[in-house]
Amino acid sequence: MTGITRLLNSKSWRYATLEVCLIFIGITLALLANAWYENRSERNEEVQILAEVMASLRSDIDVFENRLVEIDEKLSAMKSLEDHILNGGLYSTDLNASFSHILNVQSANMNTTAFETLTFRGIELVSSAALRAQLVDYYDSERANLDQRTTFDSADVYSAEPFYKANFRWINDSSRMLLMEPIDYDAIIENQEFRNILTVRIWGQEQMTTDVYTRIKGKAESLVLAIGDHLATLAP
Repeated sequence: MTGITRLLNSKSWRYATLEVCLIFIGITLALLANAWYENRSERNEEVQILAEVMASLRSDIDVFENRLVEIDEKLSAMKSLEDHILNGGLYSTDLNASFSHILNVQSANMNTTAFETLTFRGIELVSSAALRAQLVDYYDSERANLDQRTTFDSADVYSAEPFYKANFRWINDSSRMLLMEPIDYDAIIENQEFRNILTVRIWGQEQMTTDVYTRIKGKAESLVLAIGDHLATLAP
């Protein structure tokens, strides 16, 4: 009986060991399956949010392209006015639009809704560290630069407003646009304060605003390409 009991006990031990191994394997497979599912869910979420970010970046690019065209038109008008004055040109109503451009503040806002959704979810959702860095640089650093440029532009206009209020009047032209008409053209073009205002506005638009918008637009275009490349690596 002792030998039989030992045999039974030996078989029970092997069965118990096998059962523990099967349970361990089952738990391990379940954990792996759960981890795979969670990772897959995160990647799907990453794809969705990055697609929304890419769409907002394309919107930004359109905005900056339009603003750069507007800035170019404004610069051309102000430079033409400067040349006209330096060459002793006479007054004509066509100059009113150029006088008005001096007080025109150029501004643009980034579409940040998708990025804010991403940061609320956790930017670590983006699985590429390099892409995360690009996103932060664009939406944090460049947005601050853009806001600062608009603030400086507004400050230039604000400092010029007292002179304009004293020396210009608003008129409604045939196109129903409000334009600035000089009260005394000859006195204004000889006024050093006005010449300084015009020079500063041209310099600010040419050397700063245009450069800022061009740089940010370029970064937006680079981000669109980087996101597209990254999404390709996430494709099933």
